[in-house]
Amino acid sequence: MLAGLAAASVQGRVATGPRLGARLRRVGDPPETMPARETGACQARSQGAGLVVPAGQRETLERVCRYLLRPPVPADRLRVAADGQVWLQLRHRWADGTPHFVFDPVEFLGRLAVLVPGPRVNLLLSHGVLGPRAAWRSAVVPGRATNPAPDGGGDLEARTSPVVSIVARDAAASEARSDSGTFRISRTGSLVGALTVNYSIAGGQGQATSADYGPALTNVVTIPASQSFVDLVITPVDDSQFEGTETLTLTVFDTGSYDVGSPATASLTITDNDPPESAIESTRSGLVYDRRTQKFSQQITLRNTSQVAIAGPIVVALDGLSPNATLSNLTGLTTTNPPLGSPFIQVIGPGAPLAPGGSVTVVLQFANPSMGAINYTLRVLVISGPVTPWTVRTSTDACAAGHNPRGHISSTGRGV
Repeated sequence: MLAGLAAASVQGRVATGPRLGARLRRVGDPPETMPARETGACQARSQGAGLVVPAGQRETLERVCRYLLRPPVPADRLRVAADGQVWLQLRHRWADGTPHFVFDPVEFLGRLAVLVPGPRVNLLLSHGVLGPRAAWRSAVVPGRATNPAPDGGGDLEARTSPVVSIVARDAAASEARSDSGTFRISRTGSLVGALTVNYSIAGGQGQATSADYGPALTNVVTIPASQSFVDLVITPVDDSQFEGTETLTLTVFDTGSYDVGSPATASLTITDNDPPESAIESTRSGLVYDRRTQKFSQQITLRNTSQVAIAGPIVVALDGLSPNATLSNLTGLTTTNPPLGSPFIQVIGPGAPLAPGGSVTVVLQFANPSMGAINYTLRVLVISGPVTPWTVRTSTDACAAGHNPRGHISSTGRGV
């Protein structure tokens, strides 16, 4: 709840009540006749940290007590109207002339709650050589003595400054089988009380977004009391969109209630299980007749147009091949191997990747004793799973022209 109050305070909005989310009410000067309730008066005096007041100086002691007990907002700038609304006068008018804000009592208490320091927040901060992580701090600050805590729980100073770190306990997640990954945020020191840790989520190219995993990350996590760590389990969303391998990176940062140790940043990868769309482009040459072998040949070139490597096997199948022609350099399994059902050539073997922008060429040879027309539709397939039976991971239809030895050219199929 305090986090919501703080966020609303920064945004200038109401955090509670029926006006939740609305902007604060700005008003002009109140009417001079507006009745007001007495809010009390308090005079304060700035006092140095080294002030010593003898017990007999009652007037000075009173001033010190008034200073220590001063309200978060000077009482002379507050006015409670007869209808219970709280009017707060700004110290200086804003650029647009606004001199006052008006709150209902619950809204006003919500604004005051933001001013209360959180648990274990250091109110005195050291800078320069005295900073907590300054390289020369140890040379100017005496070694820390062990001060037993009142409850016997160990070093009191150590208990007030836990050290937080983060690691990727399981750094490999995958869309396949919804294989999850795990971040572990740990603390050292005292385990008394829960500890709230803030972290940031990296963005940019190659980084996963909230649509790629679940549950949604909230940038804050609580390590329960008596525990030294908490795990954030990330489960990838198995969508149908090709994304490639993405990275999820979290970084813990210091909010004043703890120190950040090493490592402060951890990453895990989310492996995609979807094939690239239209990733393989095919081109072909004309059919050439070799009188020595009495066969026709045609060169097919495949090029990877995606941004990631495509692992084989990669196969070209010839659908609707003219019955008078036979693919004479047929390799691999039989032509009825499901789900191909057509003559085919294995262009790249299992595990052999086709790099981004890379290309590979295969020459098809046809026996055509009748010298009739050779027509077919070229299908490019990326195969996954065991060799028998093959499972088509992606299929791209490409158009390859046929050849009629008597001088007629025909083609069939769809172009990519």
